[in-house]
Amino acid sequence: MRYRPLGPSGLQVSVVGLGCNNFGRRRVVNGTRAVVDAAIDAGITLFDTAGIYGGAGASETLLGEVLGARRDKIVLAAKFGHGKTDMGYGPAAGAKGGRAYIKRAVTESLRRLRTDYLDLHQIHTPDPVTPIDETITALDELVTEARSGTPATPISPDGSSRTPSTCSANWAAPGSSRRRTTGRCWSGPRRPRSCPRP
Repeated sequence: MRYRPLGPSGLQVSVVGLGCNNFGRRRVVNGTRAVVDAAIDAGITLFDTAGIYGGAGASETLLGEVLGARRDKIVLAAKFGHGKTDMGYGPAAGAKGGRAYIKRAVTESLRRLRTDYLDLHQIHTPDPVTPIDETITALDELVTEARSGTPATPISPDGSSRTPSTCSANWAAPGSSRRRTTGRCWSGPRRPRSCPRP
């Protein structure tokens, strides 16, 4: 397997990633275990999941169950806030790009995945209701709190928050021994730059 850096985050990822969207739908626990075992044996380190995969968090739940002590062998990417899916967080959680929703989503993902950190955290689809500055601030707060690794935020070539891009960092839950770095953003072949602050 070949590996490459995940932007300037310091994380190394396999050039092939494992999409975990079938876990909980087509793959139950034994099937999930077989796929995860084969992926790790093949040297795959990038695992991509989301709260909506498998329906109602089933992909994250199964992945957390089968990874166990191997969690530190992978780079775990999770997504929140799919525009067309209701995760049942209720109206108090607010818009999917808002602070309350993001904090609820990361808390639920960490619980389902049985981990105290994520390596990459991304908004699944843009939230047309929440100002992008609120989304960026909420993701930045998670990094500061050491609960999430990579917030994904929109940023355009002129530095304004408009077009999709990716941010990376490594963050962990309070009390964890994992290291934490500052978020970085990039879009396509552009050179990495610090995430914009509101």
